Formats: sequence, C-alpha cells, structure tokens
Amino acid sequence: MTIRSIAEILALGYPEKGIKSGRIENNNQVMHWQTKVEDLYSSELNNAEISGLRSIRVEVDFKQGADTKNLQMSTYVADRNFK
Repeated sequence: MTIRSIAEILALGYPEKGIKSGRIENNNQVMHWQTKVEDLYSSELNNAEISGLRSIRVEVDFKQGADTKNLQMSTYVADRNFK
C-alpha cells in the first residue's frame, strides 16, 4: 500500500502540496491511509540556494489481532526545473 501510493504520486510528476487520506477494506481488513506532500526546507538547502524539493510521506494504520500497526514511508522529489 505505501509503495503503491508513492508510485502513484510520483507518476503524476511534481506533486501538489497537501494532505489526502482515506480508508480501504480488503479481505475484512480495514486500513486507514494518509499522504502528505510538503516543501522541503532546511538551512543547509537555503545556504546552498537549492529549492524545488518536496517530501512525500505515506502513513498506513491497520489492526493486526488486538494491536494497531503503523507503516510509514517517505521519499523526496525534485521539480523538473530543479536549481
């Protein structure tokens, strides 16, 4: 689920900033997911005059027995006009 979500976002090119979430049921298992795309800032990037980077984070929560499990995956993408 997490890898597929990131692949779908990257397939669209440079993603729009924002948060999306939803719920999926598969074989009587319910998963709640959230994707978050935001600009990447740091003093090192600013000092190097690098802009146009975004972070993509996907988080999935699901029940496994009595426990709630949480998977997270992050990656970064650069604007095609990367400076």
